[in-house]
Amino acid sequence: MVDLDASYVSAISWYFVNLMGLTSIYALVLNDNEMVTQIAQQTTQQQQPAPPTAGGPTVDQLFNSELEGFKITDIKSCFTTIHDRVLEKYQ
Repeated sequence: MVDLDASYVSAISWYFVNLMGLTSIYALVLNDNEMVTQIAQQTTQQQQPAPPTAGGPTVDQLFNSELEGFKITDIKSCFTTIHDRVLEKYQ
């Protein structure tokens, strides 16, 4: 580790790395059982899918409303006739 130059790491970035990124590692190293159980609970909560809400719009309804918005909008792009312009330029 003698060859490793860590001068690019500022004090504030090192603070944030320690504060946010190494909490679980500190809990494991320091053998903090309470912290380990909290981390395990958080990971199991993140893995459980959220229950669907009753009365809310379904995915089909949301996509259909967006599709209607696209049908109403007149899309004009400079790329619609690009093949004609390229052929015209190189003929």
